[in-house]
Amino acid sequence: MNPDSHAGAITLLSLHFIKTELLPVSVVKHVKALLSRRDDVDYGDFDSITAAEARDSVSIADATLSSIDELRQQLAQEM
Repeated sequence: MNPDSHAGAITLLSLHFIKTELLPVSVVKHVKALLSRRDDVDYGDFDSITAAEARDSVSIADATLSSIDELRQQLAQEM
């Protein structure tokens, strides 16, 4: 199944990786938070973010991608 939206991708992430406890709930929370920040800047009332907010977003993204990559490596070893 291919998602048609960001919300669809988040739903699939939750269904296949969070509910099965392969990834912690924090991963989907972080993805939602990052998407919300992006939407606020691109489409909302905010046309910019501070350097601190940008650094925080990058930090959250790095941690989230690290969690996903650790699982990817684990699953690849099990094959």
